[in-house]
Amino acid sequence: MSLKEACLEDLRLHNEDLKEFVELQASLPDFGIWQDAVVNWVHYMSMVLSGWKNISTKLDRYNAMEFPNAAELKKKLNQI
Repeated sequence: MSLKEACLEDLRLHNEDLKEFVELQASLPDFGIWQDAVVNWVHYMSMVLSGWKNISTKLDRYNAMEFPNAAELKKKLNQI
């Protein structure tokens, strides 16, 4: 599988999972006395996911056109 094909497959899987999350969020069952807590938790989880998406689109590691080589990664890790 080429890098382009892998990226497209990753995007397809992401979109499929996101669609399922949104569908589940919209059709939560009755949790009785815990209903408000569950609805809030799921809502906050969606905010976390949305926030990560917003942040990650600005990070070089997710926007590079080529993967760094192993020596380059090792050098960066050793600087931490």
